[in-house]
This record gives sequence, structure tokens and C-alpha cells, in this order.
Amino acid sequence: MTNLKENHPLITVYTQAYNTEKYISECIESVLNQTYPYFEYIICNHGSTDGTFDIIKQYADKDIRIRILEKPNSERGFLPELIKEYGNGKYFTMLDSDDYWASDYLETLVPFTEENDLDMAITGYYSFFESSGKISPSYNLQKEIVYHISENSTYFSQIYPFLQPLWGRLIRMDILRIADYSVYRLNAPDYVSEDTAFTLANYEQCQRIGLTPHYLLYYRYRAGSVTTKYYPALIDNNRNIFLFACSMLDRLGDCHEKSLYAVTLQYLYSSLSYTWYRLSISDVPLTECLAEIQRALSQDTIIYLLKICPDMVRQQTAKMLHWLSRQLFENRISQPDDIARCQYIISRLLPEAQQKAS
Repeated sequence: MTNLKENHPLITVYTQAYNTEKYISECIESVLNQTYPYFEYIICNHGSTDGTFDIIKQYADKDIRIRILEKPNSERGFLPELIKEYGNGKYFTMLDSDDYWASDYLETLVPFTEENDLDMAITGYYSFFESSGKISPSYNLQKEIVYHISENSTYFSQIYPFLQPLWGRLIRMDILRIADYSVYRLNAPDYVSEDTAFTLANYEQCQRIGLTPHYLLYYRYRAGSVTTKYYPALIDNNRNIFLFACSMLDRLGDCHEKSLYAVTLQYLYSSLSYTWYRLSISDVPLTECLAEIQRALSQDTIIYLLKICPDMVRQQTAKMLHWLSRQLFENRISQPDDIARCQYIISRLLPEAQQKAS
């Protein structure tokens, strides 16, 4: 038995599900059909009101590797403490209940992790757009990256985009148990951006990190998912992530311009572009959308960035204003005069923020 564990480390796979009866079977089967079979599969049902739980139960009755946990009604909310309590694997990995893996997800990541003695092994993924059926690779992965945390300034700018989600990686369970989740808990009450908070907390504790140039996960974009909904806490929580990432770089002794640029660009995208995208497809009244946009541009961190890198902020904001004029207003308002009025209101927000920064 000891030799088996040494040669085939146990993996703790985790999925949490809330009303995803349409997708949960594909998710579960992609795990059970892995060519690497040495895993335990924890599925947490978050109080689903459709047929999700019954489907999970059917699979659990047939495969002893599945363990079902139940949580009160909660659409979101990953809890590190739950994995600490119930996870028995050497490594941890997560799969959302509407996504699915390639059959060699584990068979590729486990040897990659073991052979390079990694604390975190990251994989590329495909974006699957349900409405069109289009599948496209995320980023252009050309080569394998393996590095020690002391080399963070060399590789961080390439890795940081992959540190936003919780899924698509193996994390050594020992790291998960010692990570500082204070920034995670700061974001967790609203369950917005908690994925990134969790991943960064673990990243800071890692000694060796790797990225494999394979695409082993299919991330589904679909109407009605939590990633397409607007949450007012999104703006403040993205600010928390930005400040934590900057302080983490400082603690790691990484003051390289490329690393800071990567963190700043991601923050501007998350706090402005992505926030506005969610607003544009939400049912938030237009007047509240405008107020949220103004609130986003009024953050102290945005004002600060306008002082030190104004061109970057202007460039991102110009893209957003153009995008908004096509998506938000044209979808919400039919009268040309009203569209022009809203565009004028939006166009005044950036100069107001710049005035505060001066």
C-alpha cells in the first residue's frame, strides 16, 4: 500500500454544485473517466433546488470514490476549511460543476508536478462559448515554465493571468493547510473574486511553481452563470485583490516593473472592463449602472493609478467607453437622444477622476 501511494499520489478533487442539473453529469463523468484513477472526489451540494443532488447521488451510489457533502442554500462560497477537514490527498484540484476536464487532466498534471517537485502546477484551458458552440484556447501557451519563487520577477507577469481562477491547477495539500486566507475571508462574505484571493494566498506559500503548455480543462461561458451576474461588492473586492497582490510582490522582494504592470493591468480589467461587462448584461437599472461606473472610477486606487500610469488607465477606459456605447446603451435604450445623453455622462467620468488625481 505504501508503494502504491508513493507511485500514485492520491488527488483530492472538489466540485461544488448549485442548480446545475444540465451540466453536472458531464462534469462528474469527466472526472470519473480520468486515465489517472487515484483520486477521491468530494462533491458539495449547495442546497440545489433542481435535480442536481439526485444526479450526484446516482453517481455516488455507483463509485465509492465520490463523497457527498451538503451545505445550506448558497450559490457561491468555496471554503478552504472544508478541504482541510475532508481532503486526504497529497494534492488538491477543483472543477466547477458546469465545466469539464480532458481525460488526461490528472495523468498530465500529476507526473509534471511530481517530477518537478512543484507546490502548484497550472494548466491551460479552453474557453467554451455555449451560445455559439465555439471552443478556443486561452492564451498562447508555447512552452513549459518551471521556476523557484526566488525567480518570481522573471516569470510572474506570464503566470499572473492564470492565478485568477481556483480551478485548472494542482496545489500541494500541505500548502493549502498553511496559507494565510485573510484576504480570502475579506472577500468571501460576498463570494466575489474569492477564487483569486484563495489562489494568491496559496501562491505566496509555494516554493516551486510550474505551467504546462497543455489545454486540459474546458471552461464554459453560459447565460445565467455566476460569472455573468453583477455583484455590488465586485468593485471593492477587486481593489482588495489588487492591494494584496502588490503587498505580496513586496513581501517576495519582487519590485520588477513587469510584475507590477501585470498586477495593475489585471486590476484595471477586473475593476473596470469586467465590472462594466457584467453591468451591461445584468438587470441593474441604467441609473444604477451609471452610479456603479462612477463609483469604480472614484476608487482611491484608480485615482492613484491615474497619477503614476495615466496612459494605461486612459487606454483601458477608452476601450470600455467604446464597448459600453455598443453593448450597454444600445441594448438598453432605443432612443438615439437617450444614448447620446448617457454617452456624454460616461465620457465625463474619466475627466472627473483625472481632476481628483491632479
